[in-house]
Amino acid sequence: VLLQLRAGLVAAWLLRPDWFSSSGCAKELLTDLTELLAGVEQVAASSLPMVHRTVDTLSRHPERLPGVWLEWHLERARRAQLRADWQASAVREAAQAAALRQAAAQVRAVYEQRLPGRRLPREALRMMGTGWSEVLTLGFLHPDDTTCMGRREAIRLLDELLKSVSAETSKEERQSLMDALPGLMRSLRNGLEQTGMKTPQVNDLLHGLRDAHQALVFGKSDASRLNWEVVDADWMSENFPVPKTDGQVLPESIRPACAVGRWIRFDDAGLNGLHAFRVEFLDAERDVVGLGNELHVVFESLPLSRLAQRIEAGEAAPLRIDLQSAAHFAATLCAS
Repeated sequence: VLLQLRAGLVAAWLLRPDWFSSSGCAKELLTDLTELLAGVEQVAASSLPMVHRTVDTLSRHPERLPGVWLEWHLERARRAQLRADWQASAVREAAQAAALRQAAAQVRAVYEQRLPGRRLPREALRMMGTGWSEVLTLGFLHPDDTTCMGRREAIRLLDELLKSVSAETSKEERQSLMDALPGLMRSLRNGLEQTGMKTPQVNDLLHGLRDAHQALVFGKSDASRLNWEVVDADWMSENFPVPKTDGQVLPESIRPACAVGRWIRFDDAGLNGLHAFRVEFLDAERDVVGLGNELHVVFESLPLSRLAQRIEAGEAAPLRIDLQSAAHFAATLCAS
């Protein structure tokens, strides 16, 4: 127990010297720990067997511990449960983020097979970039969910939409699409609403697409006056950026700093207002690292790639602690 107290005292002093020097509670802790060390020395010198019996009794009957120590054990259990819940939540969120990246990559592949080099009205491109991509993402994320549109149906409707607005579609072919347009618009609305998109935004996308159809199919306006765009690499990169791949490969110089159990110090604003964190867990496959600061009962998770970037940029660095010097410092501090 004394060794654990001393380790906590050293950590508190090293991580937050300003708090330690100004806190009345910290000063009381110093006093109590000094008296306890002195008392143990006296007891050990006069009656070591009694100490052994007392320790054995308390280890078998923790309920007999004084109230302050019982509270300490309960607090340790509470923090352990808090850490376990946080780690499970962080891993779950990282898995969801990985699934979302995979779905985004699949959606990009669908558009890469169909769009580059094609000349399309701006209204149709807006529908594909900000609307229908969400429908496809949902279909890839939940392939077995019957409450949302399946990816095959979403891709089929995308092909119909492209055919109805493409500059390469002949006037005769567009004329044959007239009967299918009402059903296509209803299906598009249904798919957009299933993503949770708000009604005003859905109406805005569909009204723009309707105007393009009127110009192309019904001839109510001059099709040459539509805003045509050719889908190029820049448009694809802006609307469908290449998703980051899973499984981050860390540089050799950074791997030791990200090892579980190491302390990392953040410069400037720190992380959530704190500057020192211990690496609690690491999952390179899901690109997540868990950082904890038990002194303030704060746990954070962030992408492993982001932590590597901050270390490479000099915004974070391993916190090097000489344990032998720290132990000597703690002994000197208690003696004073």
